[in-house]
Amino acid sequence: MHRQYALAVLPEVFLFVLPGDVRGQNEHELADVLLSGWAVDILEENEDGWCKVRTFYGYEGWIFGKNLQKITAEELKRRQDKAVFRSI
Repeated sequence: MHRQYALAVLPEVFLFVLPGDVRGQNEHELADVLLSGWAVDILEENEDGWCKVRTFYGYEGWIFGKNLQKITAEELKRRQDKAVFRSI
């Protein structure tokens, strides 16, 4: 099974303990807030459009799928390589 990745596409993307409804509403506990451009691993997707994800620092939770942009492993690697090069 190949891994799926995505980027947060809003200035702040909310990571919840449990998924919300089909409209993107969620009243469950907030686990974390991701900033625009942060990458996540997609662990699963449900029928209401929510994605269970893992952040690069190990937090897991649910993000409404419309707040993510899926990317390939190759795109993520190129993006990370550019970030490392700029910091040298």
